[in-house]
Amino acid sequence: MKISDLQLNRNFQNIDAINKHKNIPQSNSFKSAEKSDYRKDFAEVLGNQLHPQKEIVFSAHAKRRITDRNITVDIERLESGIEQVNKKGSNNSLVMIDKDAFIVNVKNKTVITAVDQQSMQNNVFTNIDSVAIV
Repeated sequence: MKISDLQLNRNFQNIDAINKHKNIPQSNSFKSAEKSDYRKDFAEVLGNQLHPQKEIVFSAHAKRRITDRNITVDIERLESGIEQVNKKGSNNSLVMIDKDAFIVNVKNKTVITAVDQQSMQNNVFTNIDSVAIV
């Protein structure tokens, strides 16, 4: 046995002693867990970081516009539109649902503003990189 092996072994013994004192399960108890459980947990955590399952958020401005313009929001269709443009790598998108338009920050799933058909006339939408018609 090498000196580095002895030192490493002693460090593990110290960790086990600390874990016993703090009622933390010893490392041996983790050996019974299957590797697939760890892979599943890791994949789930990684997936949540890459594609967070966040609910749609409406900015204060969007809430005001929806209320003032009496716009009905179909959340399922809005989510569908956001998913479509997200798959294409869009950042800021216009999602059309029937005769209403929603400007959405795709990454944050945030509706920035909402426009009804009457308000769309002679209007220019800027800083969008995609359109989804749902």
